[in-house]
Amino acid sequence: MAIKTTGRLPLQMHRAPPPTGRGNRIGVAAQGGVTVEGAMDKGAAKLRTRRIRLATWGVSLGLSVGLVTLVAFLQIDVYRGMLANGRRQLAGSASGTVRMVDQDIDASLGPLLALRNASDTAESGSLHMRLAEVQARHPELPTFVALDAGGGVLACTSAPLLNWREGLDAPRREALGASVRVLVADGQNGAPPTIRILVDSRVPEPAAFGTVIDEARVRDGLSRSIMGGTADMTVFSLDGRRFASNRADRVSSWSGPVPTPGTSGQHADDLRIYAWAASAHYPFAVQVGLERAGIFDEWFRQARSSMLATFALVLLLNAFAAAFDRAYRRQSHLIRALSLSTLHQRDTDRDLAASEAAYRQLMTRMPLPVIIVRNDRIEYANLLAEERLGHDGATLVGRHAAEFMDADALEAMRGGTPEGTSVTAWLNPEEGMPFEAELALSDYRDSRGRGTLAIVRDVTQQRRYEERLNHQATHDELTGLPNRRALREKLEHLIRQSQRDGSGLMVLFIDLDHFKFINDALGHALGDQVLRDVTLKLGDVLDGLGHIGRFGGDEFVAMLPFSCSPARALDVLPRIQSAIEEPLEVGGSVQRLKCSIGVAFATRDGSDADTLIRNADTAMYDAKRSGRHTWKRYSADMHATAMARLTVLSRLSGANLDNELALAWQTQHAGDDGRVIGVEALLRWPSAPGDLGTPDKLVPLLEETGAIVQIGQWVLREACRQQRRIAGLLGADCRIAVNISAQQLVHVDLVAEVRQALAETGASASLLELELTESAFMNEPARAIRTLHELRAMGVSIALDDFGTGYSNLTYLSRLPLDKIKIDRHFTSALLQDDVDASICRSIVFLARSLNLEVVAEGVETDRQRRWLLDEECTSMQGFFFSRPVPIDELGPATHELRLT
Repeated sequence: MAIKTTGRLPLQMHRAPPPTGRGNRIGVAAQGGVTVEGAMDKGAAKLRTRRIRLATWGVSLGLSVGLVTLVAFLQIDVYRGMLANGRRQLAGSASGTVRMVDQDIDASLGPLLALRNASDTAESGSLHMRLAEVQARHPELPTFVALDAGGGVLACTSAPLLNWREGLDAPRREALGASVRVLVADGQNGAPPTIRILVDSRVPEPAAFGTVIDEARVRDGLSRSIMGGTADMTVFSLDGRRFASNRADRVSSWSGPVPTPGTSGQHADDLRIYAWAASAHYPFAVQVGLERAGIFDEWFRQARSSMLATFALVLLLNAFAAAFDRAYRRQSHLIRALSLSTLHQRDTDRDLAASEAAYRQLMTRMPLPVIIVRNDRIEYANLLAEERLGHDGATLVGRHAAEFMDADALEAMRGGTPEGTSVTAWLNPEEGMPFEAELALSDYRDSRGRGTLAIVRDVTQQRRYEERLNHQATHDELTGLPNRRALREKLEHLIRQSQRDGSGLMVLFIDLDHFKFINDALGHALGDQVLRDVTLKLGDVLDGLGHIGRFGGDEFVAMLPFSCSPARALDVLPRIQSAIEEPLEVGGSVQRLKCSIGVAFATRDGSDADTLIRNADTAMYDAKRSGRHTWKRYSADMHATAMARLTVLSRLSGANLDNELALAWQTQHAGDDGRVIGVEALLRWPSAPGDLGTPDKLVPLLEETGAIVQIGQWVLREACRQQRRIAGLLGADCRIAVNISAQQLVHVDLVAEVRQALAETGASASLLELELTESAFMNEPARAIRTLHELRAMGVSIALDDFGTGYSNLTYLSRLPLDKIKIDRHFTSALLQDDVDASICRSIVFLARSLNLEVVAEGVETDRQRRWLLDEECTSMQGFFFSRPVPIDELGPATHELRLT
């Protein structure tokens, strides 16, 4: 008999047929007695019935116990697998974190080894200059320091707050041919937690160079690791002192055995599981801990669901066993007494109703929504499904399933999906927002045919979490713009699109000028606000024109497809500059930013994302070198210039400059009789590639790359070393002039450099003349003037070179301790053709005489120029008319034996 109730799970139970055969022998006497044969048949029937019932319940009990045992063993196996997987993850995270810190330390050794391999000197000015250069190239390291043998600080790029003596006591190891010491300090006694790295010098003084990796950098690396958001990750020194942790709110202590280098292991307590690993190279270890609950929460949920389903199946199995037992007993009763059939039928109906109620209650208590769909209509829904879809059973059952789910899910429920397949669908409740759900489908069959049973799991929050993770992986956290990875992927897509449709594509590399000053003055928090405001401005200008992302720091990259000419596409650049120049109110002050922009075009300047971005970056740096606040379009010359800078840095930044550089010498003469009164040292690079060795290209490259300081020191020492030889070649003592750059005057202790050069070479200070241009005094005039006074006190002469081509500040001229002024060749070469240049030369000579300064005219190439200068009382000259720059071996009597008429 089929039972169908609205909103209930339909079940069917068939009535057993009337008994036949031996059961008919049970005789019921018309007069109320039972025959002997009927009594015997009755006893046999009872025995058979008892055996079948016992067998039925035995099978049911055996199946129940077996099913529960199987599920229990499976869950134990899952538990062990999760535990093993958690331990593997912890061990991998500990080893990976050790490698990360090892790599940080190894990367920090690079600049220290560069300092060690540079020319060794104990002068504090040189040390400060070299440390500052390395600090500028490695801003990720907070400080660089040079130490003496006792741990004292000789030079440092920041305030020397650390006790470096502890670092010198650390054990040494050999790395890249150098002796290296590493100390992991936990920040006691007021010092910050640091990893101190020391590399022994080649000479006794300084004895070592050092730098540090601060705790914040290591903590940031721990937080960004794979398990940084879930596990406790702590770095310890090998003696158990805590250095850095990703959990600032939790104080971790070392709970494992005493580590030795290169070892690892695992241990656990009542609450957590730990894995640890010690570095094989440096004195630190990493401990990663994870709460047991964090590992086994998912197992508990799975086990609970499995056990609930198992108990439901056991109940169902026993329900069927009970139904079978009752049916069989009913059949037996019918055989014994046909007269009781009506009563037995009523009992059977009551038992069936109870069984259906029990099964319906089981489905109602399922921990997930369950629905049954047949012929596209909802036939059954448990309470959770009713609540989730916003209906009760009376209004939900019978509704068309398309009212609550999308077409793809409905098609799957019609039979288009194999048994056991899960599909994702959007469900639309009567009230509230649609939600994304995963439907686990299975066939459902009864007497009325086939239907589909779906178990519903809401995955909306899971999808949102996945989308949020994907957004974080491809977007900059500060500005919300696509990050470098997403920029590259988008640019590759735009390049392919441009190649397909023949349109243009322009890449802009935008860098904020002097943004570091804002960060230094206002702090990083307000600096971040400035970057967000700039992002909004760029978004307003480029809205609808293309795509923009943050490349890093204060650098942005814009990708602009266009269908017009490249010249028209460039019209957007002034708009970008104007937008950025609009005043910004930050921290109570108004800031006006400017930017430099590099431009590269797809196909013409590169056919892949990396090349286009690199070339746009090159063009941006060319714009900065041109004075900033401008834009430059990439050209092949820029690449050549960049390669030239790289060549200079790679070949002229080494320790052995004698193999690369040489000095040429140009004599200075008395204009009346041609006798040699001095000689100037001029830098030459004989093995320079291309035309990089010419002075007009070499010196600017050296100044731009910062190599001019080291090269200038080499020129000074080499000129002093050759002073006596020159005197022997020329037959008399004469002054040797050496050019000094503005960077040498400001960034090193020039007085100490000169004193050391004179002491090492035995040269005479009275025969040394230093030539400086006017620009050398502009950055720090007070310091420059003080330095020149100290040099003159040593007996060194000071000459102002190329006078008239710079600022020509008469105030500085009157204050500078000068001995000589040199007229630039620009005026000398044209004094016979240009009255203005002649007047300037005449004025410079007059000014020098008025200040009791010697004056030398450069660039004298003809006898007429010589005579004019003599007439104007300029008696000292230098130029091709007298001598070209020559190697020292070519200096001699022929250099100064001139026949003047």
